[in-house]
Amino acid sequence: MMSRPRCWRGSRALGQHRSGSVIDLCLEAPALGELLLLGAELDDLLLPWRIDLQLQHLIDHPTLLEGIARAGVVLWEQPGAS
Repeated sequence: MMSRPRCWRGSRALGQHRSGSVIDLCLEAPALGELLLLGAELDDLLLPWRIDLQLQHLIDHPTLLEGIARAGVVLWEQPGAS
């Protein structure tokens, strides 16, 4: 299963970001290794923003998960996936 990053519940997903706002990404991914690989690749881009990455299946906060489902924005999905 490929990951599906989502910009979630953060100010950027809601269009309310300001200077210094982090980019919050939540991945639907099977393993921590994929999260670490993506984190390293994003770090190599030397972006001017801090990026917080989470694996959705490891989040143990029902309200946060509801917010992701309600306001999360799919940034990428593997072609042919549903």
